[in-house]
Amino acid sequence: MKKCEYCGEEEVYSNMASHSRSVGDQRFSGMLPAELCNACHQTNFSVEHLAAFNLAVAYLCATLKLTSPEAFKFMRAAIGISDVEMAGFMGETVKTIRQWEDGSAEFGPGAFAVLRVYVEAEFNKYNIKVQAHNHPGQEIRCASKLK
Repeated sequence: MKKCEYCGEEEVYSNMASHSRSVGDQRFSGMLPAELCNACHQTNFSVEHLAAFNLAVAYLCATLKLTSPEAFKFMRAAIGISDVEMAGFMGETVKTIRQWEDGSAEFGPGAFAVLRVYVEAEFNKYNIKVQAHNHPGQEIRCASKLK
């Protein structure tokens, strides 16, 4: 058995564990592969699986047309594009991108459409399967799985 990196005990096992993320007012949750410790109850997710989950959430934000400043910033960050790069792609200033993301200025449907194209393109590069179950007023439960 592997040793826990937190408590040092040899009680780590692999299993699925719940993970969630909030983007603006919307909450997303899913089950991800993880390593769990029986001794200290620590749960560890791999960077790869967390990145896949975040990309799946970004894809769902784009698909569901979540247009809050928080969603815009999350989607941009989830696909690994800096605010400087996004400004260049959109022909805007970095200041404008930052204002869109902090809510001090509104972005239009054209800006959202450009970001959505980038999110979908990044999502389609990977073998990620995503299913979402959305119940109004409740969290969106999603399963993101590397195929």
